[in-house]
Amino acid sequence: VMAKAADNADWKARWGSVHHTDRTLLAQYRASLKSAIQRKANISQAISRYEKLLNRTQKAATDIKRLRPLVEDAINKGILDVDPDLVNHANEFLVIGDRSWRVGQYYDCAGDIVRIKSLDFDSQRADVEIIFTFKGTKSGNWDVKTLDKQVDVTPDEDAVMQKISGGVSIAGINDIISCDDFYRFQQRGMIKITDSYGVQTTESGYSIDFVGTYTDPLKHAVYPDRRDGALKSSIAKWVLGMMSEGNNRQIRSAETFLVELFGSNYGDVIASYGDTLSPEAIQEKIADAIARMPEKTSQGATRNGDSELEVTNAIFGTNEFRGSDYEITTAQFGTIGIYSNKAEIKQAMDAASARIAAERKANLNHAVAALTQSWVTAIREAATTGKITPAIADVVNDGSKFMDAYKMDAVQLPSAYGQLSYRMTYNLVSMFSDLAILGLVDLNEVTPELLSMRKNHVEILQRINTVLAGRTDEEKQADADRINLALGNITEEEIAARNEKQEELSSIQGDATSIAQSLGLNYRVSTADLKMMYAPKFAAGEVFGLQEASGMKGGLFRAKDAIKAKFGARWLPAKAKNSDFPGNWWIIETKHNVADVLAVIQQYA
Repeated sequence: VMAKAADNADWKARWGSVHHTDRTLLAQYRASLKSAIQRKANISQAISRYEKLLNRTQKAATDIKRLRPLVEDAINKGILDVDPDLVNHANEFLVIGDRSWRVGQYYDCAGDIVRIKSLDFDSQRADVEIIFTFKGTKSGNWDVKTLDKQVDVTPDEDAVMQKISGGVSIAGINDIISCDDFYRFQQRGMIKITDSYGVQTTESGYSIDFVGTYTDPLKHAVYPDRRDGALKSSIAKWVLGMMSEGNNRQIRSAETFLVELFGSNYGDVIASYGDTLSPEAIQEKIADAIARMPEKTSQGATRNGDSELEVTNAIFGTNEFRGSDYEITTAQFGTIGIYSNKAEIKQAMDAASARIAAERKANLNHAVAALTQSWVTAIREAATTGKITPAIADVVNDGSKFMDAYKMDAVQLPSAYGQLSYRMTYNLVSMFSDLAILGLVDLNEVTPELLSMRKNHVEILQRINTVLAGRTDEEKQADADRINLALGNITEEEIAARNEKQEELSSIQGDATSIAQSLGLNYRVSTADLKMMYAPKFAAGEVFGLQEASGMKGGLFRAKDAIKAKFGARWLPAKAKNSDFPGNWWIIETKHNVADVLAVIQQYA
């Protein structure tokens, strides 16, 4: 139509050109008109249906009024086999042939129990409410012909069915349905336990059975009636029997049932139904458990607690060996939940475990004390001899590595997470003997208590490290002399000769410094090893350096060829980055007299 309108001259003359926006509006109007026509048709259809219903109702009312006496008489005489209410409450019925349906009736539809809420006489359908289902069926509008199995349901049964529809958990079931209702509906196959496990009766007593999503409902599930004392006693005896056989995991799978029957403290309640173990029997079982304890554990701990490894761990370790192997638990004693006095048994077990732990600790302390006392004696004897460990000479000037001189073996000891890890052990006798000889520790400080724990002697070493780090060069030299004297590497005479030579060199260096300054030069003797390109490595004190103080090209620059030729001077550029000689320097070995070198330079000043 729009296409024709666009090409029609009369249309254009009357309405103008048809634009895109006009087409859109016309399309919207057309859709609105179509919707209005459909609504009108629906309303007309509904009016027609209700008119028919009204006519049928009026005709039915007339027929009922006319035929009521005859129908009632026929029903009373047994000629008609129909519900008398069909005459008085016809609006609640739907009759098709010889079948009838009534509002409020219940039907069994493949296991689902439904109730008719209303009937539609024209469509022959019913609005139904789901009263009970296992399949998750929803209420809805059904064809009445699918409702073919009528059942009788009382109001009380209706209420129970709605509670158990879809299945029921044993948790809280005492507050949901009664014991009688549970067993009544279980006989009808309408009780489905939704828990993972359920308790059933068997020929021999009870069983705990798995309840899967797709398994059939339990046929003999037990209702946990809290008021039934006989049931509680029977279940308790059954559970105690399983506990004595070690089936605790299976019992835990029935926890929902047991909590519902006995309460959250079901373990204590069940135990109260068990036998009472006498004090003598308790101690006898404890003694048997102790006798079966291992002499040595997988980690290396022992029953007495004073093995060499345990003593080593006490002194050098930071974590104790796991003590649970020497605690009395139900694994050694046996299940205690089957006895009515399990609290008394547990108390006796804990007391025995504490006694064993105390004995092992006392044995360990005694062994550690005996060993460390022998070490103290050895340290005092060694200190009087003045003999020290040779390796100390390599580490005495670096306190952080002081213990390296006394390393022994790495031993597997307990870690923080209960595993074993290697820890270093040390010769504490040599260590503290040397420290005493060197005057770094007072002999009175060296006690068994100091040596018995890692943290104690580590604290001493940290203090010594601080002292060593703060020493002057002169003090370091004095310590080195004491060590070398104790080791026999040097004599008092050699030390005196060295000191005399150093004083002489200091005097010479002092004079050289003054002369160098008068020539505008910096003069310095190396204090550390020096490695130069294309030259051998020079030890501390083997070279001295000269530098133009002004940084300008002065007498030293002009004399460079002369000192190179006569003294073997080497150029050390700033890029070499040497701590003794920052900047640009001329390096000369100290075997040459600095005064002779300066005399040559003075000629070029």
